[in-house]
Amino acid sequence: MRPTHLLTAIALLPSLASAAERSFTYTHDSAVLAPGQHELELWTTWQGGREGQDFRRLDSRLEIEIGVAPETQVALYLNHRRTSEDGVSESEFEGVSLEVKRRFSDPTADGMGSAIYVEGSANGSEAELELKGIADWRSGAWLTAFNLTGEVESAEEVAEPADDIGNGTTTEFEVKLSLGVSRQLDSAWSAGLEIESRNPYSETGDWESSTLWAGPAVHLASPHLWGTLTVMPQIANLGGEADSGERELDDHSRLEIRLILGTSF
Repeated sequence: MRPTHLLTAIALLPSLASAAERSFTYTHDSAVLAPGQHELELWTTWQGGREGQDFRRLDSRLEIEIGVAPETQVALYLNHRRTSEDGVSESEFEGVSLEVKRRFSDPTADGMGSAIYVEGSANGSEAELELKGIADWRSGAWLTAFNLTGEVESAEEVAEPADDIGNGTTTEFEVKLSLGVSRQLDSAWSAGLEIESRNPYSETGDWESSTLWAGPAVHLASPHLWGTLTVMPQIANLGGEADSGERELDDHSRLEIRLILGTSF
């Protein structure tokens, strides 16, 4: 992301106090908004570097979160993607997503926090459902969060007129394990590490790969705005049909960088 893009994103957000802040960008904790609270978040995820191609992708999400009941929040996302591959760029609207998050226990009051997160996305002939289990712990200045996520994605394939195969629907599955550990450095700063394992499966149930990602996460808060940045390189592929021990660079990139900016309104 160019510095000018970052400055523009900050300027577009209202200067109001934040209701809920995120210490990580890939790993969720159990915190939810109180009833009547609202938050605006701007997500930007850049990825680049694939085998044998000049590849870059920028995913943008505009999210509005609302606390609707005790321990329950909902959110609406607008999604956009811009992809550049071997000098050819494509920009498209990626549909909308709806989220429901329900917290069952608080890490401060109960020793361990827990929550369930459900997100559904639709974009024309494509649909995705994500179910996430969340657990987190706080000990002094330390925060640890763990997520177990299952995703299913369905897409309708429209055949060309000369294609004898005809129309059909493909379904893909993915299991993710995410871990975040962060330490509060002062009232404004925290820093830590995020680790994620991504395990996609084909429609026939074949295990395609098990990529491991890890990198630093930094969180900064001001009275009007908070931001969290994670730099997440791909470390290795640990299993599946792709070559184990080497990075999987056919369907995944060498590096991802995610920034989330948030404020209440």
